[in-house]
Amino acid sequence: MDNGLNNQNPYINQNTQQVNAQLPNNMNVPGYMLWLLLGIAQILTLCCCNCITFIFGILTVVFACIANNQFKQGNIIMSTSNIKKAKIFNILGWLLIVVNFVINLLLGVFEYIGNYITQ
Repeated sequence: MDNGLNNQNPYINQNTQQVNAQLPNNMNVPGYMLWLLLGIAQILTLCCCNCITFIFGILTVVFACIANNQFKQGNIIMSTSNIKKAKIFNILGWLLIVVNFVINLLLGVFEYIGNYITQ
């Protein structure tokens, strides 16, 4: 009994082939370079932030590179999905950097106030 789930849909294949025929071979996925550079910047901020942002930076770079390779192979759906993953990891990493900065700033202010009161 074949339910048709294992067969490939000819309409999806036809649409994918039409889209792939319109793409030049040397084209990169839109937004690829932005998230790649922001991911590298997160990796470089390891010295002033925590290691979790480093991990998010690595994940951003990995997913951006995978998305670009999939886009060049013609798999636009998976490429878009991986760019979204790279975007999410990058935004989470930068939010952690900001939260870490605010916490350190507040701790510094409270330490200054505590030292001022005790003197």
